[in-house]
Amino acid sequence: MIGRAMAWTAMLAMALSVGGCSDSDSDNDGPGDVTFPEKDAITVDAGQDRTLTFSADAEWKLTSNASWCRFVDGDFVQTTISGEAGDQSVTIRVSDDNQNSEKDDVAEITMAMGGKSQVIYEITRPRKGASSLIVKDESGKVIDTENPLLVKGGNITSPVQTTVTLEIDDASAQLGVLTDKTASWVTVTALTGTNDYVVSFKDDNADGKNPKYAIPAEENAVITFAAQKNGSTVAEVAIPIYYEGYAEGALILDPSYMSVTVSEDGRTMTGEGGVSGSESVDYGGELISTVTTRNDAFEIVEIAYTATYDQWGTPTEENYDFSANGDLDWVTTSKIAGETDANVKNRVRLTVSELPEGEEPRNATVMIFPKAVYDEIKDDLQGNIIDSEGDQATHDIKSAYNTYIMANLTQGSESAEPEGSVSFAGYYYTSFDGEAMAMTFEEVAGMGAGLEPKMENISDTPEGDAIFSDYGLSVMPNKNVWKATVPAGMMGDASNRLGIAAVGMPEGAMLGEAFPVSGITGEAVSAPTTGGQTVSLWSVYIADGGKPSGYQVVIMNQNSGIIEAVCVVEVTD
Repeated sequence: MIGRAMAWTAMLAMALSVGGCSDSDSDNDGPGDVTFPEKDAITVDAGQDRTLTFSADAEWKLTSNASWCRFVDGDFVQTTISGEAGDQSVTIRVSDDNQNSEKDDVAEITMAMGGKSQVIYEITRPRKGASSLIVKDESGKVIDTENPLLVKGGNITSPVQTTVTLEIDDASAQLGVLTDKTASWVTVTALTGTNDYVVSFKDDNADGKNPKYAIPAEENAVITFAAQKNGSTVAEVAIPIYYEGYAEGALILDPSYMSVTVSEDGRTMTGEGGVSGSESVDYGGELISTVTTRNDAFEIVEIAYTATYDQWGTPTEENYDFSANGDLDWVTTSKIAGETDANVKNRVRLTVSELPEGEEPRNATVMIFPKAVYDEIKDDLQGNIIDSEGDQATHDIKSAYNTYIMANLTQGSESAEPEGSVSFAGYYYTSFDGEAMAMTFEEVAGMGAGLEPKMENISDTPEGDAIFSDYGLSVMPNKNVWKATVPAGMMGDASNRLGIAAVGMPEGAMLGEAFPVSGITGEAVSAPTTGGQTVSLWSVYIADGGKPSGYQVVIMNQNSGIIEAVCVVEVTD
């Protein structure tokens, strides 16, 4: 018993001796007292290698907790690697194993050293495709919050398209639009065979947005594009968008009144019905037009003018008087509420005062300008509105502004234009899916599409003299020759035709072709105008391409065979 007790005592003394040795050496550096590198966080895309640098106080071992983040050790790639004390460089390799498109992945690299361990690196692998899909505007700039996409405003009758280009690293990915994550007021259409998309305003939209009004970027509207591969989304980007409203110069008047006669007391206004002049339309004591333009912002300009006419009713001289600076004392115009919204003043009411006894007949043109256009011309209305410079000056309202005319007024006991005058008016006739429409040449020119059709009296030109001579006095006693100059694209097929209307056509006369011309088809049609009236037209279109010449339209008395007027058609590029 004593021997066993002495043995236990000796073992206990040895244990205490060892413990006391350890405590006494605690101030000396040992393998347990090490300093770990500060933790660093980096991002590495799938498929890339990255070199990590650090300093170790002792032997170390690194471990990655993700199979997609491994260490390159010679010919081997593994999740652990070890080394000696000192400055170190280690290469990691990030693969695309189990990579998804929903979220980024994070791997932790832990260092074991001196009997302790600590995370020294966080490696972020971005989600699949998260940074690979970008969208650029027409100038090549990336569309983002600093550069939102401007959706351009159209010219009311035709939308304007904006093109964007998608770029993605993976050419095999399929691109598309996520409509449920896209504003309802835009139409986004892919251009076949490209990564381009065209964007335009969608009139019929679930958000109730009106194309007249601007939509600011602050509304945070977006178009969301996505890329898919093997049935799953690999990339998605939402680009911010905003809308400017209709184009600055776009404006439509419904209706417009091109020739109105006002009684001396100002209480009765009449015009030519259907443009053909065969009927008179009674407008009562006022004219009202609805104005469609950007943000319902427009200005009214009233211009007095005098005119002299030749024997055919063609103005030989027109003098515009801007002394009232666009505000005549005998014409009253006011902005009034629309038919559907009392808070929106998008209509114009026009009335005329009584003509003082003994005064000469008077004339006026009332024009409605979009606010942006008016602001550009207001400091010199006459110089900007009237074509008065150069040898070819018409001294009339510039053709670019004809679409802004609300009404031409004549008040007095006698019309400034002689009775019985016969002329022509030019139209663009379209027919799609059984629905026809007729637009005046002025409306077409005002659309900003680069089309400039023209109807002009050429009676006093050598060309007019030659045509008049061909008919002879027995057939055409009075020289009344006109020319319609029309781009071929406006009369290229049965759905797109030149329309010619007779103005002031006498009773018993008819409108039709003088003689057939190969390659041109003509027939009588009728169609509603943009003002809601119905116009009777002789329509003309090119049947077999090219630019046929020599085609003529006449107004002829059916009883006598007398030609009242002739219009030659000139087809241009």
